[in-house]
Amino acid sequence: MNKERLLDTFLDLVKIYSPSRNEINVMKYVVERLEKLGVKYILHDHSSEYGGNTPVIIAKLEKNSDDESLKPISLSAHIDVVEPSKDLDVYVEDGLVKTRTATTLGGDDKGGVAIILETFESLVESNLPHSDVFAVITPSEEVGLLGAKSIKWEEIPQDFMPSKDMLVLDNGGGCDTVAVEGPCMYKINVHYEGLSSHAGIEPEKGRSAIVAMSNAISKMKIGRINDHTTSNIGSIVSEFPTNVVPKDCKIRMEVRCLNEDEAKENVDNYVNIFEETAKDFEVKCDINIEYDYPPLKQIDGNILLNRVLDAYKKVGVKSRPIKIGGGCDGNIYLKNGFNSVILGVGMYKIHTIEEYLVIADMEKTLEAVLEFITK
Repeated sequence: MNKERLLDTFLDLVKIYSPSRNEINVMKYVVERLEKLGVKYILHDHSSEYGGNTPVIIAKLEKNSDDESLKPISLSAHIDVVEPSKDLDVYVEDGLVKTRTATTLGGDDKGGVAIILETFESLVESNLPHSDVFAVITPSEEVGLLGAKSIKWEEIPQDFMPSKDMLVLDNGGGCDTVAVEGPCMYKINVHYEGLSSHAGIEPEKGRSAIVAMSNAISKMKIGRINDHTTSNIGSIVSEFPTNVVPKDCKIRMEVRCLNEDEAKENVDNYVNIFEETAKDFEVKCDINIEYDYPPLKQIDGNILLNRVLDAYKKVGVKSRPIKIGGGCDGNIYLKNGFNSVILGVGMYKIHTIEEYLVIADMEKTLEAVLEFITK
């Protein structure tokens, strides 16, 4: 592995503007690197379904050994970043990569992409024995895992079908944690429709959708429900002049839970509150529920996890499995039979303008990935 090249790749990547649904330029950079290495790839494009412009990249470095102890493996990362992310002024200081600009860094998840590219570089350069190594690089992960969701696996040629063992290089924090369990998520959109009237002349003739919605919310437990369940209200919209009793109010919320049955129970409870409150306040109630993604879990009896922890141990890192509260492409891959663990790449304070990346963490995860692939 070449640490200087790894860092240079990361710096190249974060300087390329690639917000969700517009990652085409960073895709071109990745493809150019793959072509120079002679790594085969396909572009799988259904991005128009969600208003994007960038295909999923599925790459394959073919095996150079028939050693049956070497197993095929898939790597995964995403190329979109959270805004604001344009015109970064990036610098390196005391082993950290930071920005001078009021922007995100994009370590989430260009740290993961850099590790994948350096993995291919190192394997080609060293000619160390390995089985097939696949990479699935997705767009638009940050806006609902849309790139991963868009993959139609039945369209993927058999020789590019990735290994079912997947290392997702997208965990916040350092190389000392491996995420193995994460929540499913439901989205709940509710529209209350009441009746407008003049708020100063005849307010009693109106039925305020805001008052009704506020009452419903007051009956709910929001935030940390228990140690494995959360809920959050992200948006409440009702735009009327102050002299009008508002007839419309819309709310968007989510529920996350490690247990699917318990998640559904919480969703049903919220729905019941919305419906009963609507009746009490004589407003119409329209509810839309979307099961956004399933929980992340291990489906192989922790075989992949134990191999990963052993690889970290061999490179001097005592890593441990953890549960996380967010979703990632691994949740989506699970629906199609992929078993994923999520590796830390050294990104901290993600989704904020204080984001930074610890170079040593990125290097150690790369080292562990190479150990995993070649031993």
